[in-house]
Amino acid sequence: MIDLTPVLQALATLAGTIITAMVIPFIKGRISAGRLEQMQVWARIAVKAAEQMYPQSGRGSEKKMYVMRLLSKHGFILDADALGALVESAVNTLSHEKCKIKGDLECRS
Repeated sequence: MIDLTPVLQALATLAGTIITAMVIPFIKGRISAGRLEQMQVWARIAVKAAEQMYPQSGRGSEKKMYVMRLLSKHGFILDADALGALVESAVNTLSHEKCKIKGDLECRS
């Protein structure tokens, strides 16, 4: 049986990078820099909270909905795609932070 885990991890990293590189500049054009920074901070906090609330893998959609609801509740109103991209960017940032802390070999590929 072929292990596709490294391929899927690489694709997830690539998708996160593309989202970060393309969507964040789009969002920046629509809102002020201060407001964007505030949204990014709240998105990171919400993603970390979702990771604590739903520690099991395979519950990504529940985690994302939790984060999007929390951001909307705090007045960060964007269309679903832009808000989703902000969440994905926060997840990508959190993943990279975990890799730096753990020093995992898997993260380096």
